[in-house]
Formats: sequence, structure tokens, C-alpha cells
Amino acid sequence: MSTITTPSRPELIAAAFTTLAREIDALRSADDYEPERLGQLPSLTLLFTQIGQADVDTGAYTENTWTFRVNLYLPLHDYKGAQRDLMRLLPEVLAITRRNPSLSGTCSFAVIADDGSEPVFATEEKFVRKSLRLTAESSEN
Repeated sequence: MSTITTPSRPELIAAAFTTLAREIDALRSADDYEPERLGQLPSLTLLFTQIGQADVDTGAYTENTWTFRVNLYLPLHDYKGAQRDLMRLLPEVLAITRRNPSLSGTCSFAVIADDGSEPVFATEEKFVRKSLRLTAESSEN
């Protein structure tokens, strides 16, 4: 069990993003982590995947790039319906960072983009998953 009690920067970013995602009426759930089992669909989850750090020459601070995989899960009742639902929901998810680029002040700038992967049709589990990439920039002294 972790003894660190203060939320880290990526935890704050993830929490802010999923709070904004919950404003999308079509989503049934949005979690700031990748759960062992999915809840009600459609669902959005986050998985922290990478940090990039660079010291800035013009000052005594570090620029951080936090990267998350955003997974959008949709129910798979039929292929046509799932693809239609994906085409309707995806633009709303992509608009989150355009509406709130600082993710409620948790970072300097964030952007979400399609990572280019094709949707995964999990026929046994009865869902379709589309992955996106969320990057957020912050700096620290």
C-alpha cells in the first residue's frame, strides 16, 4: 500500500479529464484508471502510459509531458450499430480538450487525438474499444 497521500500531477489531470468526460450525456461511466472489469457501457477509461521531461535552458524549471491512453468502450450488439455509435460519440470525446484545454487548471495545455488504431471488436466480451491519446503539458520548478 502506498504511503503517499498527496495526489500527483497525473492523478489530478486524469481526475479532471474524467470529470469533464462525465458531462457527455451518452457516456454511462468515466474512470480515471483502467478497471479490471468494465461497468455500464458506453464507458471511458484512462491508463497512464508515459512521462517525458525536459529541463528548460531559459529558466530553472522542468517541462513535463504526461501521456495517457484513453479507451472508449461501446456495447457490441451489432457491428453496424456499434460503428454508428462510435461515429457519434468520438467527436464529443475529442472536443473535451478544445472546450477546456487546461483541464480545469491541472496542466498548461492538453490535447486528445485519435492514435490511428482501428477499433477492436471484442465479440466474446460484447464491446468495441477505440483508443485515443491524451497528452498534457505542465512545468515545475
